[in-house]
Amino acid sequence: MSDLIGKTYSSKEALELDVQLYALNHGFALTTLHVNGDKHSEYVNCVHHGKIKAGNQEHQRKTKTMARGCKWQIYARLPKKAREGETVPFWEIRKVTLHSGTISSNKPEQGNIAGGNPHNHELIASANPKDVARCYIQHQKLSQDVRKALMVICGDLSTGSAIKMVEENYPEVVVKRKTIYNYIQQQKSVPGASTEFDPLKVYLESEGYEVFYKVTPTTNVLKHLFTNH
Repeated sequence: MSDLIGKTYSSKEALELDVQLYALNHGFALTTLHVNGDKHSEYVNCVHHGKIKAGNQEHQRKTKTMARGCKWQIYARLPKKAREGETVPFWEIRKVTLHSGTISSNKPEQGNIAGGNPHNHELIASANPKDVARCYIQHQKLSQDVRKALMVICGDLSTGSAIKMVEENYPEVVVKRKTIYNYIQQQKSVPGASTEFDPLKVYLESEGYEVFYKVTPTTNVLKHLFTNH
């Protein structure tokens, strides 16, 4: 766990990708919490971080809540010198909060996790990351490589053949077939004359955004645009 302290990244996106991969390889998943008004801090929590409300366990069980009250959290900061342009911009992991304590850059001796679970819940014990990915939707997103491949072939192959191509050529990908199907259908619905929207869509996806949109069938006019990062 202490090996995360001091790691630096060129962007928040690179930070989030790396720590999510760390979680995948250690049997859990992460979610990002944004601090209102603070653009220079990043908190990444275990997906089981929420607290279970007293007397409401039955309702939460029916809604399949992931809340377990887990305190595992990463805190990263964009240093002042980087913000002011004195150095190359980078994000640095300053602190990792465990359920048993805290490890930080200035107090690395805290949070001794030797022989214990740093979470308050069981981790997915498997040497195969795909077993972990099947349990968490956070690990079931289409990578940029898969999206690009789908964009190339979705007009030439049937949806079933495209799904088979992804499963055969990207065996490491764990994603629901419906997700692949929806993405393919979305690509097929892009109007040929929509040249003004295409550059924006490509740019957003290159920056790691999932792009969802709706086009008016009769006029080929972009009606709704939603993004998820």
